Formats: sequence, C-alpha cells, structure tokens
Amino acid sequence: MKVFFLMSFVLALGFIGTAFALNDESLYPTMIDFDEHYEIEIIELKDKYVLGEEYSFSFIISGYGHECAAYEVRYPDENGLIVGMGVEPICDPNIPLHEFEINYYADKGSLGNAVIKNPGIYSVTITFDKPNKYFPTTSSKEFHIIEFMVNDFIILPPLKQFKSGVSIDEIHCTDLLILVMKNDGSPACVKPETKIKLIERGWVF
Repeated sequence: MKVFFLMSFVLALGFIGTAFALNDESLYPTMIDFDEHYEIEIIELKDKYVLGEEYSFSFIISGYGHECAAYEVRYPDENGLIVGMGVEPICDPNIPLHEFEINYYADKGSLGNAVIKNPGIYSVTITFDKPNKYFPTTSSKEFHIIEFMVNDFIILPPLKQFKSGVSIDEIHCTDLLILVMKNDGSPACVKPETKIKLIERGWVF
C-alpha cells in the first residue's frame, strides 16, 4: 500500500512539473509569432514644411501574411486636394503566409513631391487591404505647411499675430525684417531701407 501511494505521489509531481513546463513561454514559440499581422510605416515625411518647400514621403509595409494584398495611398496635391494611387493584385488565399516587406522607397522612390500653395495641416494615409480579413490596416500621418519658421518656431505674418491677440511689443518678424506700424494701426514687417521710405511718405510711424 505504501508503495502504491509513493508511486502515485511521484506521478503527481511529474504531472505538475510537466504542466508548469508547458506554461513556460520561454520553452516553446508562442502562437502570436504565427498570427497574421501587418504594419505600415510612413517615412521621409517631416512634421513641418515652410511655405514654398516641396514635401515628399514614402512607406514600408511589413508583417506576416499575404504580401500580395491590395494597398492604397492618399495624399494632398499642390492645391491641398486629396489624390492617390493604388495597387490591386489578385491574391491566392491558398498561398502559405510568410514574413515579407514592401519597401516603396527602395523600389520606386517617393510620393507627393509637390509644393502645397496654402499653409495648413495636411495628412498622408496608407491602407493595406488584407485579402482574408474584414478590417484593413491603415496608417496616417499629419504634417504642417507653415508660413515662416525661425529656430524651429512658427512665425506668422505680423497682422495674423496681432489678430490672434499678440500685443504690439511682442510681435516677431523674420530675420532681416523690422516691425513698423501703419497709419491704420496695423503692424507690418519690412526691410530697414523700406521703413525709411515709408516714413518719408508718411505711410508708417
């Protein structure tokens, strides 16, 4: 009887040890390593561009799954209107899933490549439509078109600064320009030699 209980105890310990070993994720690859997943990285796009500066971007799509899924790219043209391009290949759902990377920058270069005429906030959106999923993977990134920038700070035209509540003595001008007050009380930024001529003509004070 004692031998029977001893053998039962040893078997129980072995079963418990095996169960703990199976729960140790370091001993075997987790299922998430094999789950279908996709990522989109928008690259070569700055956060801010000065008015008149050309913007451009590219992207990388990577993951584990169907490389031949369709993708669509949406971005603003020079007028700020959304345009785009897309690829719609035919996918065979029976092709085994695998690790892949679509590097548009390395293969084809950049997109956008336009000078947007008006300042504002714009965005780039890329959608990767997996062939065997209900929801596509989407990534968006915003960027700003600004009028002036000094030492990484946005400098609006003086009148816009004034209308936004900035006091006259705190209005900033870009490099090489100085602040003047026109006869109607509105501020302006002009070159030093221009200020002299405007004073002579009685247009500023």
